[in-house]
Amino acid sequence: MLHIVEELRQTLPPVFAGTAIGSLTGDAINWGTIQNKRATREIPDSCFIRSGTRVLVVRDPFLNWWATTLSNARQPSVRGRAGLMKGAQHDVPSRGRRPLPQKRGRRPAQAALDTEIIKGNSATSTSVPSAAPQAGSPSESGRGRCTAVREDPVTSPARRPAPAATLSALGYRPKG
Repeated sequence: MLHIVEELRQTLPPVFAGTAIGSLTGDAINWGTIQNKRATREIPDSCFIRSGTRVLVVRDPFLNWWATTLSNARQPSVRGRAGLMKGAQHDVPSRGRRPLPQKRGRRPAQAALDTEIIKGNSATSTSVPSAAPQAGSPSESGRGRCTAVREDPVTSPARRPAPAATLSALGYRPKG
């Protein structure tokens, strides 16, 4: 691998425009990737200088850093016509498709409860508003992501009409 770095050291000018790195290296190095690594401080600042608005690459410090990122490529395995060579055994499990899980029918009790909720019978409704943080809410996860919880318009307590007994207890009197 060191011979590659030495060839680049002989080929590249001592200082060159960063945007030209792809064409100078035969697209072995991508300027966008270098910029990303530079932004995350993975590449030492000594590898770059600025000329006005242009970022220039200093060859020797850059190639010293780049050499640390190189590793030997894996050799492709030699396979026979049927996948493996005769007599060879593969110890890695097959990556075939897993069977899809079987869909189960709804439980009768759950189906009855859903029917009651759809009809609007609030006595059997199990959806109770809670002040506790929802799973994935910013206060629980601490990440500040907005994860809105959509409510079902049929089962939402805010969407169901209030029973007449509740309205009369609140002093509501229908007109007429």
